[in-house]
Amino acid sequence: MTSLPNDTPAQFDVVLAADLENIEAVVDAVTAGALNAGLDQRSASEVALAACEAVTNIIVHALGSDPQQSFRVCVGQAGDALVVRFEDPGPPFDPDAVAAVDLRAPLAERPVGGLGWLLIRRYCDEVRMERSAQTNILTLVRRRKT
Repeated sequence: MTSLPNDTPAQFDVVLAADLENIEAVVDAVTAGALNAGLDQRSASEVALAACEAVTNIIVHALGSDPQQSFRVCVGQAGDALVVRFEDPGPPFDPDAVAAVDLRAPLAERPVGGLGWLLIRRYCDEVRMERSAQTNILTLVRRRKT
């Protein structure tokens, strides 16, 4: 498992209000961090999309789009990997409990939602959700392709 070492400074580490207008700042930071970590443009775009889905879920579902609530995002590099960590005080969440989306089913028969976690899992090499001290900690890792 890859994590940001304690002695490694983050390129981006900020607490933001649970406001949808903050999604762009997170996506920009993840894209810049990915490029700084040596990921190619396609990989940077993919991990930025995964981060966009994750932060949207945090703002809308975990924090109820309440700008009085806040979450933390940390973007850094560990070896050959970009590491993005989100922390939020929302209720416990288990991404493994999200039903897999059947992409072969006709659109009209698919339930609304669920594609975000499909994209997160597809575009990240590691996805971990932990709960510590009443805080959800979601870590996304994307490695450089060699």
